[in-house]
Amino acid sequence: MSIVKITQLPNVLGNQINPAVDILPIVRVGADSTDKITVEELGTLFGGGLEGTQYVYVAGNGTPTENGDELKAAYATAQTMSPSATNRISVIVGPGKYFNSSPAIFPLADGQFEFSTDYIDVISLTGNPDVFLSGISVGGLSYIKGMNTSEALSLGGVQAGFNLINSLAGVISVGQKIENCVGGNYSFGWGGNVNGTFINCIGGSGSFASVITSSPPMGITDLGTGNIGGIFINCEAGSNSFGNYTFMTGANNLTGTFTNCKAGSSSFGNDQFMVGGVNLSGLFTNCSAGSGSFGGVQNSILSGTFINCKGEVLSFAGGFGLTTAGECSGIFTNCTGGDNSFGITASGIFTNCTAGINSFGSNGTSSGIFTSCVGGEYSFSGDLMGTLSGKLFYCRLTLGTFATVSGSGKTVYCVDGNGDPNNQGFTAQNNL
Repeated sequence: MSIVKITQLPNVLGNQINPAVDILPIVRVGADSTDKITVEELGTLFGGGLEGTQYVYVAGNGTPTENGDELKAAYATAQTMSPSATNRISVIVGPGKYFNSSPAIFPLADGQFEFSTDYIDVISLTGNPDVFLSGISVGGLSYIKGMNTSEALSLGGVQAGFNLINSLAGVISVGQKIENCVGGNYSFGWGGNVNGTFINCIGGSGSFASVITSSPPMGITDLGTGNIGGIFINCEAGSNSFGNYTFMTGANNLTGTFTNCKAGSSSFGNDQFMVGGVNLSGLFTNCSAGSGSFGGVQNSILSGTFINCKGEVLSFAGGFGLTTAGECSGIFTNCTGGDNSFGITASGIFTNCTAGINSFGSNGTSSGIFTSCVGGEYSFSGDLMGTLSGKLFYCRLTLGTFATVSGSGKTVYCVDGNGDPNNQGFTAQNNL
């Protein structure tokens, strides 16, 4: 069996039918006969939970080219089944390898399958990323699950990116959901403007709406310029990912929600060449990245909320002690950075955060509220050029001494790098 068109599929998990005796006709595309299959067998075939509308099934039991032809035929069939917001059509694809020898998008012969029709979902039969494609371009209000382009090159494609088609006025739609998918380098958006939902997705370097070359790699069509407002859950990528804008020319914003995401260096809003700046105003929870991440290396504003996040050197609006490094004005809880982290200006609220030397507004301004935070030498405006006007409670230096506070600044029950207490701007009698 290759492609199956199923109509009027009942709820196989409900009680309104008897799966032991009730049967449904299945029309095989290209066949002249109608066979019978029990609803119980249908439930087993689709694994339960996929029900209610109309489906086209691709078995994937031929050669990659044969499978690719069948997948395109199935998608074409789905387009004729009146997909709409109240009548979503699912193309359910069996595990296997699929090669598209005649793609319809530029560049020609790049192996990409184009899934861009609204309300047509393409889903792996198992739900796992075991549908290996020679390339993919996804657009529209669609749900894509279990597609994998990590073997695109060996299947005949020219690049292994999981491409998003930027077809809606420069914005990848909020109605787009991509789950359990795997791509190579430059996957899941190139250039920002990604507003869909991504769950358990894995990309290579330069993935999740990043720009690390002056022109897009071959096959990339999502040419956005700035806003990552999507939802990212349990996603992972290589370096220069999640909003790296090395060659962008305008302000770029990470306004989305990022949960349990991981990337390599220069990720989560790196603006290395100060071209336009980066504003991280979203919610980041349990995320981690390498050096120069979370608004590093410079020219960044972190106004969002960061909980249990971890970066390495030059992270969280960090820099090389330069005035071009950024500002941390948001909320930071249980976050960790390396040397030169947490901004030239640290004006936010910091709780249980840790960093290395030259951190928390080293030679700039530490004007925020810091509770139980630990910094290395020259942190908290400890450099000669710094200004400590914030409030520090139970904070510690691993080396050196705290700067002298100015204005309304205070250090309350703090300990410097020599193990000496540091209390400035208050007395025990006046209770802070």
